[in-house]
Amino acid sequence: MTKRKAFELTIEVWTYLAEHPEIQDKDVLPKALYKKISRLRCRCPLCSYYKMACERCILPSTGAGICTLFNVWQWYNSKRDRVRAARKIVAITQKALDALREVR
Repeated sequence: MTKRKAFELTIEVWTYLAEHPEIQDKDVLPKALYKKISRLRCRCPLCSYYKMACERCILPSTGAGICTLFNVWQWYNSKRDRVRAARKIVAITQKALDALREVR
């Protein structure tokens, strides 16, 4: 998977999750979308691209394989907090994708 593809797929997944805050587990994404991530490490394009090297990932993490925004999204019961975390993931990833496009 290329960096560009990892960013684009991350944006696709997290945009959907931001729009559907009732979802608390990636396993219940629509089949077509879930199929795109089902064989990836942690069902995450970024984890797959960066090969679980959290210190290289564009998203904030504890450095011990724990993505802090993912944890907020997954563990908070508040739909508002899940939307906020998902949108933050999209925003960070979109910024990285835009920077990647500028390099060309």
